[in-house]
Parts: sequence; C-alpha cells; structure tokens
Amino acid sequence: DQETMDKELQSRLKKSFKHSLSLDFLVLREAYPEADPQPGDIVQIKSTKLGSNDLVRIVQVKTIRGINNVIVKQDVTLGEFNREQRYMKKVNTAANYVSGLNDVNLSNPSKAAENLKSKVASIAKSTLDLMSRT
Repeated sequence: DQETMDKELQSRLKKSFKHSLSLDFLVLREAYPEADPQPGDIVQIKSTKLGSNDLVRIVQVKTIRGINNVIVKQDVTLGEFNREQRYMKKVNTAANYVSGLNDVNLSNPSKAAENLKSKVASIAKSTLDLMSRT
C-alpha cells in the first residue's frame, strides 16, 4: 500500500534527523546576512519533498574562510546531543580555556587564574590612577 510506505518513509526520515543532517549554510546567508549559527541553536527545517517541518538542534558548525576572512563554506550538522557529547564538549571548552591562560601552572590552574585576576586588577588600578592625574 502506497500510503503505508509513505508513512513508514516519513517516520524513518524523522528518526534519521535525530541522528544527523548536514547542510550548507551559505545559501541561507544570502537571505539572512546576519545569521550566525551556533551549536545548541534550534532551527526549523522545512522540506516539501520530504514532507518534513521539524525543529532540530545545531550540533556542529564547520566554517571555512578564504582570503580577507570571507566565509567560503559553512557546513552545519543538525541532530541531537547525547549526554556523552555534551559532557565532552564542556570538558574540551574548559581545557581550551585553561590552556589559553598565560603562565599556567598545570598542577594548580585555579592559582594561575587568581594570579591573572590580580594582574588585571593591578593594571586597572594603575590605569585609573593615570587617568585621574591627567
């Protein structure tokens, strides 16, 4: 029966959207130049061919830039984060933050953050003193 097959196909397509769907975001930039896709954003996917009109989450954004920092290609992967992926993303974000600190004492990164905070405070105080003198 054609109707049963169509329903089954639509059901499988909706389930596959939950796994992953990748698309090129550059075409959308022509209509929406301020669009800035970020992981975690929820976007609506409409397709008359697939009979789909769903809200899905952006899982990953890969941007390739050319000369003058112009975006040449921007692939957006849609799907759902599972718990492990969310945890690993947070761990990687924290690791990148810590590795970006200068003079990081890897055995005690919180001390390095406190040192950085005190340096920023002293520089701010010096700047305010100089500004008040002029």
